[in-house]
Amino acid sequence: MRTSAVVRALTAGAVALGLSACSFAPLPHTVDLRAQLDDPAGEVTVDIGAGAVEDLDLLVPTDTGECFVFDDVAPGLRVHSAQLQWIVDVSYEGPSLTGKVQARAYAAGVGEDVFDPSHTVGPAVTVDLSKTEKRLAGAADLSPEQLEAINERALCWGAHLRGQDVSAAEDGTATVRYEVERLRLRITFSVL
Repeated sequence: MRTSAVVRALTAGAVALGLSACSFAPLPHTVDLRAQLDDPAGEVTVDIGAGAVEDLDLLVPTDTGECFVFDDVAPGLRVHSAQLQWIVDVSYEGPSLTGKVQARAYAAGVGEDVFDPSHTVGPAVTVDLSKTEKRLAGAADLSPEQLEAINERALCWGAHLRGQDVSAAEDGTATVRYEVERLRLRITFSVL
């Protein structure tokens, strides 16, 4: 009789410890932002002349960015950490180009200036224009301010492309095609 009482007490204690340990364990979740894009592929076409081309300064997908809402994801749970992951394939067709373009990603809450310098995500990526195909892939942890936006279950993003000393070998039409292969948000929730 005494042994079964000790076993029950030990079992209850183990269950209590297990449940309390689980309550502090982070819960991972992935939000597929690519699935929310109207069209994950597109192209930009522009006529260019031989010689120097104007400095490139482009905000994509729009001048104000694009927002994602995922309010159905774990309502009531607080986000502990988040990482934005992306893979974008880019190809170029047209006159040979020289120069480099620098691309930088941004993320912010709804109603904020997405392209504010405090909203950068990860390092800038430099693209060599002499190559006609490029895969841009990376991952970056989000800042505490960006986590607040995720706690509201919405996130706006954008990219700023800036090129200098870009020149074309001849007159022609430049076509840049892109396809977002992956755009996802890996979230870890804290469960208290």
